Formats: sequence, structure tokens, C-alpha cells
Amino acid sequence: MMKNFKELVAKAKNIQNKPRIVVACPYDKNVLEALDRVQRENIGDVILLGNKDKTYSIKKEHNLNIGSMEFIEKELDIEALEESYNMVIKNKADILVKGMVQTKDFMRTILSDKSFIKNKLLTHISVFDIPSKDKLLFVSDPSIMTEPTLEQKKIILDNALELLKNLEIEDPKVAIISSTEVPNKAIKSSLDGEKLMELQEKENIWDAKIYGPLAIDNAVSKEAAKLKNIDSEVGGNADLLLMPNLDAGNIFCKGLVYIGGFQSAGIVMGAYKPIVLTSRSAGVEERFNSICIACLLAEKMK
Repeated sequence: MMKNFKELVAKAKNIQNKPRIVVACPYDKNVLEALDRVQRENIGDVILLGNKDKTYSIKKEHNLNIGSMEFIEKELDIEALEESYNMVIKNKADILVKGMVQTKDFMRTILSDKSFIKNKLLTHISVFDIPSKDKLLFVSDPSIMTEPTLEQKKIILDNALELLKNLEIEDPKVAIISSTEVPNKAIKSSLDGEKLMELQEKENIWDAKIYGPLAIDNAVSKEAAKLKNIDSEVGGNADLLLMPNLDAGNIFCKGLVYIGGFQSAGIVMGAYKPIVLTSRSAGVEERFNSICIACLLAEKMK
């Protein structure tokens, strides 16, 4: 069971067959620096697609080493996106990484060929290294599903738990997040939490402990859970937070990064191969950690 990014990166370095990582439009210092580290530490082989002059001007300005990376020249961003996706579909690459393009354009390209999608939905999971908890915290979905229905939340949960399983998180504890721990007809997320927990109790669909609804304090603080009389192993000890909607997930995750200062990563699940989706403002560590997670997944998906 990996408890932090240090352990996760160490495991990625030990992968025998290094995955091929394809990146369209790598026009940013942080993108290129993260990829340089991936290649230097022998975690994977990098293939860049895009405008060579634009890429190499960034390389020169920041004194980056990308000479050992394969480069495929594509003048237009859309051409680079489409070709990178093609390479993954045709098994010429193992991991697709979002460069400096908008998420909507990146996702539109992926959704253009549904044969690549394994589950009913592609969903995003953010991962955080929380030293005080001595474990990784997973949050879904902060980037793709805007206002998920109850049925869509089931798929978000399926995808997230597949990630936890592949990262060897044993006996995962899932908190269905709301603004309250008491079901309230006026608060949809609280009713969804109640229904998902009832479903798990009746049918045991997921190999995990599920509890909801839970407010965020009761999900991550044992003291808060005790004060609210939460009678569940999940209370104060959640591994995965299933968020009410994109707004809540996105604000929470960016708060952890920009206010809390926690290291993070992001991955898209639901396809036949790993997809790395990070914000265009993501730093070097977030991009590097995300690619390491994708490399571990790629090994399992072969």
C-alpha cells in the first residue's frame, strides 16, 4: 500500500517495460521540466507533438534538456491533439498527456472515438499527499462531470475504486460528500449519499466501505466524526471523497493545492489506457506525480 508520492515514484522507477508517453502541445516550462525529469529518472519514454520552433524556444529560454525526446512536428494544435490520440489508439503510445490545451478541446478529441472508452464515462480523480494522515487522499470528480446524477456517481465511484485498487490501496473507505451528514430533501447530494450507502448495504456492489452523506469535516477528522456521533469506519478516515459536483470538487482540490500547499496529481479513468489531465496552471511536481501514476496504471493495463 503506497502512502505517499515518494513511495509511488519509487515504484514507477522500478517498472521493467518503460511506457511510451505522448504529449501534444508541450508549450510550457512546467510541462517540459516534468517530462525531462520523467526521462532522466528512466520512468518512461517521451514523445512530443507540436510546433518545434515554439517548443524549442521554451527549451532555450529555460535551459531545459529535451534532446533525447522524440519530436513529431505538427503546425496546428488540433493536428497535434488528433495525432497524439491516434498514437494511443493504435498502440504506438501507452499514455496520453494533456499539454497546453484547453480541457474541453482535449476531451472533445478523446470522445471523438468511443472505442477507446472502456466504461460508460470518463471521470477524473485528483490525488493528494497528506503527510499528517500518512496516506494518499483521492477526490473525484473535480474536472469532468459537472452535475452528476446518482447513476453517474456510481460510475465515478467505479472508476475511482479501480484506480485505488491498481495503486494497492487496501480496504478503501469512501465518503459521499455533502454539506451535511443528515439527509435533507432540499440538498440533492445528501440524498445521493444516503442512496449510495443503502445500495452498498443491500447489494455490496463495491469492494469498499461506503458512508454518506458526510460533511467534509466528518470525512477527514476523527474528532469531528466522533462529535457528530458518526458510527462508521469511514468517519474521519476516508481514502476517497466522492464530491457532489464539479464546483465543489474543483474548489476543494485547488484549495488543498494553493492554500494548503499539498502535493497533488490528476488522472482520468474509464479508458483502456491512462490519460493525464492536469490544469494548465499545474506545477512541475503535479505533472510529474500524475505521469508516475499513469505509468503504474499502464503496467497494470497491458
